[in-house]
Amino acid sequence: MLRAKLAETGEIVEAWSVREASMLFTCPSCGDAVVLRHSRRRLAHFAHRPSSCGNALNESWPHLRCKAEIWLGLQESGRASGVLLEHYLKDVRADVSATINGLPVAIEVQISNLSIEEISR
Repeated sequence: MLRAKLAETGEIVEAWSVREASMLFTCPSCGDAVVLRHSRRRLAHFAHRPSSCGNALNESWPHLRCKAEIWLGLQESGRASGVLLEHYLKDVRADVSATINGLPVAIEVQISNLSIEEISR
């Protein structure tokens, strides 16, 4: 996951913007503790400790990178407003959501196989 809450303030932060790895972070969805992971070869991200939270899924490096690039691109485009990363729309977490040309849009990065039923949901 690319975003987490600062345990002390509740502020939502993006993993790549955090400079102090010793801070305490929680999952915006379930409130469980998450840890910041940095690597020279991978995008900074947050990871759950063993958990039953739906955000604890192991997202692949290409998936994390793709949704971060879409989020950044929409923010920089000047054509989208309300650009959010990993935002809940009822019971589904969109990888990226925004309003584009006055229309609400949810973007889901898909790198693995999904059934038609799951896509429709």
